[in-house]
Amino acid sequence: MNSTLRQLEALVAINRTGSMTRAAEELRITQAAVSLLLRQLELQWGVTMFDRTTRSCTPTVAGRDAVQAAERILGDLRGLTHRMRGLSDARSGTVAFVASAGAASALMPTVLAEFRATYPDIDIIMRDVAADQIVSALLGSDAEFAIGSVDGPVPDVSLTPLVKGRLSAIGWPGCPIAKMQSLSWNDLAALPTIAMHRDTLIRAQIDRRLARDGKKLIPTHEVSLINTALSMTAKGIGYSILPSYMMPIDQYPGLIAFQLVRPTITRQLSWIQQTGRSLSPAAQRFQKLTIRVLAHAHAAVMTRRAEPE
Repeated sequence: MNSTLRQLEALVAINRTGSMTRAAEELRITQAAVSLLLRQLELQWGVTMFDRTTRSCTPTVAGRDAVQAAERILGDLRGLTHRMRGLSDARSGTVAFVASAGAASALMPTVLAEFRATYPDIDIIMRDVAADQIVSALLGSDAEFAIGSVDGPVPDVSLTPLVKGRLSAIGWPGCPIAKMQSLSWNDLAALPTIAMHRDTLIRAQIDRRLARDGKKLIPTHEVSLINTALSMTAKGIGYSILPSYMMPIDQYPGLIAFQLVRPTITRQLSWIQQTGRSLSPAAQRFQKLTIRVLAHAHAAVMTRRAEPE
């Protein structure tokens, strides 16, 4: 028969108080119950734990060794209990996830900063990858989820929308179209533009949709990273063609998003999770905060207007 935690608690309490009576008071049980727990231990282990008198209990050599071992076990249990309670209410733990390079640079800094301020004892591990590698990176790692854009249903994962936005032309303060609210793809063709390379998912979506209307995007510049495009736009080199939600106004406070129409093309940023895998309490908190922060940030982008000259 294995020793129970209650027996170990009785053993430690008797040693600490030096008395079965005081141990019973501490454990809030009867003296008879404490005596029974001790006798059970001694029978199981085949040794005497305490030399008893009518007034005190003195540990034997075996008893001292047993008490030290019991204290370690009970201490480990308390530590485990504290750890699990911290995980259950998201006060501690680790959130490991994968993010597309664009989302990682443009959107996640704001989310991470607010999450860190709200939950300082939760560790964050973010791995940024190319957008077309995000699902394989999620399925091939111990990450709980991924954040990025994927085209269409994907086997083995579920997609939860985080934010959706139209493809827009991102301009700079005082740019020639600063007073406009939107512009067509035909209008955009006459302007200097910065687009993602043809081998990226977002560019593939643009090319497919424009081809349906007999149109073709011929950008002035092509880049691989969203942050490169935004940095170039901030210097007035050209208009970046990106989803409106990918414009981080805290990093680029002067940039303006002009929605592209005829045709309108939308793109969605998703919370990507392996099918059948549940989220830890910490990851659930992270998901709720991410949805709120991104929705607020996108609303701020869409309500921005150019200041009068």
